[in-house]
Amino acid sequence: MATNSSQPYNLEQALKRGGSTCQPLRVRVLHERLATSDAVKRVFIIGDSSSAGECVVYDKLASGRFHVGSSVVILNASVKVARKNHVEVSARSRVKETGNVTITEEVEEAGRLLFNPPPAEFVKLNTVERSPVKKLVSIKGQVVGEELTQIVKFMGKDTEVRNITVQEENVSCRVALWRDKAQSDFKTGDYLEITNVVTSTFLDKMYLSTTQNSEIKKVPRPDDSTETTVIGFEVVDDDWIELTTNEVGWPGYVVRQSVLIEGLEIDVEDGDIKEVLRDKVPFSCTRMKSNSFLL
Repeated sequence: MATNSSQPYNLEQALKRGGSTCQPLRVRVLHERLATSDAVKRVFIIGDSSSAGECVVYDKLASGRFHVGSSVVILNASVKVARKNHVEVSARSRVKETGNVTITEEVEEAGRLLFNPPPAEFVKLNTVERSPVKKLVSIKGQVVGEELTQIVKFMGKDTEVRNITVQEENVSCRVALWRDKAQSDFKTGDYLEITNVVTSTFLDKMYLSTTQNSEIKKVPRPDDSTETTVIGFEVVDDDWIELTTNEVGWPGYVVRQSVLIEGLEIDVEDGDIKEVLRDKVPFSCTRMKSNSFLL
């Protein structure tokens, strides 16, 4: 009986070898990344008993066979060698359903980390100038300058970009916010935490660019907040209440009752806040230098 000499081999072998894969790849579809502006490309995380990896699908018909949790066999795929090797499915590839592919807990966890990786390491801005190009980092700093959003041609498409200047300890750096990141809600003077930005150069000057996995978050001014615990209280009048904390000397801070009610999400009937606080105190919170509280 004639048989096909191309027997399936595993994903780990394919990713290590690179190039065209003449043998079938039987894998389970673990995750699908969020759709990007590139309508012809879909990105999946796949795995088998040996490994987990990324699979970029350019063929619309083939992508319709990829469903999270399903198992498929990929014929005539190729493995692109880049910053991170990945399987590529094109119009010349064929994708068919196959029997259930079993994966281990270790492969499942590896797939989860590929799908939702932890943020890149936070670095000081004074190290960015000495970093290699295309290094993925995370930063913190104050916005000291911002430009209007522009529309530029990128890979033949109109793309939004907004340049801002972030400063930390008297060192500043330009950060280019691309696509949806250009519409991020902040203003000059705000302190930001920006994850997963990549180092780039322009006219021999290092700057940072956001990536698809970047996140931008407003954070309190450094050293302007103290983690504390409220250990006592005293009602001053109908509007104000004094909170005593466990800081040195057990200081008291007067805050509005309405702020306390909203922050603690408590239900106060007939204005009797004492009864509720007896069940809540002690509780942890953040005190700002302005003596306002983040509950």
